[in-house]
Amino acid sequence: MSNQINPHLTTTDLHAAQTDIHFTNKSTVKFSGGDQGNGTYQNLILFSDYSDPDVIRVGDTFYMVTSTFHLNPGITILESKDLVNWSFVGHAIDDIGKLSECFSFHSMSGYSCGVWAPSIRYYDGMFYIHVGGPKIGLIVCKAKDIRGPWKVKRMKFQKPWMGTKLIDCCPLWDDGKAYFAAAEPNKSADRKWYDYHIYLFEMSPDGETLLDNGVVIHGGFTTEAVKLYKYNGYYYIFYSENAADENRVRTQFAARSKNIYGPYERRKLIHTHGGIDKSPNQGGLVESPDGSWWFLCHREDDVPHSAVGRHLMLLPVSWENGWPIIGIDQDGDGVGEMVWEYKKPVQGCGPSLPASSDDFDSTILGAQWQWNQQDRKDKWSLTARPGFLRLTACKPISPGGFYRAPNTLTQRLMGQTSRATIKLDVTGMENGQYAGICLLSKPSLLLGVYFENGCKRIRYQYTYWEALHDPESKAYEDNFFCEDICGFTGDIVYLCMEHDGNKAQLSFSTDGETFIAADTPKQFAFFAWRGGRVGMFSYNEFQDGGNADFDWLHYQIDADIVLTE
Repeated sequence: MSNQINPHLTTTDLHAAQTDIHFTNKSTVKFSGGDQGNGTYQNLILFSDYSDPDVIRVGDTFYMVTSTFHLNPGITILESKDLVNWSFVGHAIDDIGKLSECFSFHSMSGYSCGVWAPSIRYYDGMFYIHVGGPKIGLIVCKAKDIRGPWKVKRMKFQKPWMGTKLIDCCPLWDDGKAYFAAAEPNKSADRKWYDYHIYLFEMSPDGETLLDNGVVIHGGFTTEAVKLYKYNGYYYIFYSENAADENRVRTQFAARSKNIYGPYERRKLIHTHGGIDKSPNQGGLVESPDGSWWFLCHREDDVPHSAVGRHLMLLPVSWENGWPIIGIDQDGDGVGEMVWEYKKPVQGCGPSLPASSDDFDSTILGAQWQWNQQDRKDKWSLTARPGFLRLTACKPISPGGFYRAPNTLTQRLMGQTSRATIKLDVTGMENGQYAGICLLSKPSLLLGVYFENGCKRIRYQYTYWEALHDPESKAYEDNFFCEDICGFTGDIVYLCMEHDGNKAQLSFSTDGETFIAADTPKQFAFFAWRGGRVGMFSYNEFQDGGNADFDWLHYQIDADIVLTE
């Protein structure tokens, strides 16, 4: 509890970054946050979209899970020795299309739904990840090894559940019994989005069945991000809420009781000052090997930083009269304040960064990658042409092109600025095929090669998602721009995406040295609960067929970016 070592408080945006497919020494990478290499860290520890994190420690290793929504595979898992430097482990759900038809490559309609705010726990030799979300219901994933294999099951109700959907859930094993808490949205008579209840259920010890109808133990204004803990004789429910005295900004609270069924008393754990401190909330509590406590959470930022998503922060936790205080209590009111720089929880590790760049030399796709909903496994390969990722074009499942085309492969944007460059071989393309680099966001930006009647052209477009596409509607035309920039006669093209804040620009090159901008910088925004994602696409508007061979994607974080107006 004595970790308050000269914290330096500042509102400067600080962040960590990720680069290279292997761990990279910080001295070779320009970034300002995360591990500073001198025993301290700065927030943000990851300037990237790791929303709704939860964390545990098993032995000397920390494990984190985050929301992945409609992306496939689902539930990203990372590991760390010090809570600051993280690396990918893998994913718990290998095929989200098996959980609901809406995520399948036959539908492609699951945007925003799916994996919402998972929890991770370790009990009696088993890892448990519980998650609830729209279109999937309640799911439990179980494995004896964090690297899998994971057994994915839909949870059962022993008694009929008469409520609406349950989200943001968490289990607790205690004295031979098991419990399960979850938030239920939209309980008000007029179904407003702000009235939530937290339900507590008794759960079977195997984590798979809810044994009763549950009882309401708290309700409030958008109350979610539920986590259950027991510490020093108290049961604690951590949750986030849009607090009236914080200008309705997301704020972290806890409720405690000696009896798991209550009554509970509640307390705010950290001030947001109406959003000035970027709303640190929705995370997990964990104890380090030395007995110090920490809160790993996300930051909800404003434009332009929100375009990258909700970023990862780490805050120290102290205990006072049985209440946790997140950050540092600067004014003695029993509520914490944001901390931007602090001593690392564990010394002697890092600095190191998770993977991003990929040369596609492995026969297994790296864990930094996720498909836009379920992939067609027969339409991509890392072995058909060793050293390349081959995307065989799929026909979109309905009019709408990019958003309805399977096998778009993406990864998180990272940093205040970044540059992603790909090398693409187009010799195997067929009539009607379009392939290249993309920024999946709002709007989405695409740049690549279009093949038609034996001719290749450099094509650029941006487009918005329409949930319900009406072929007779002109709204789609209003939200769509497409331009063939020039003809192209080569076999190899280099394509680049650069972003600075909430602006991005795409460019192309025939030699990998001199790049030509496709357009002026475009603003982009948070889409489907996700920050922008860079990646590769290949689809054919007429039929399945045609190969796009991607040699590599190289990613630079905090690059020196000058967007061309």
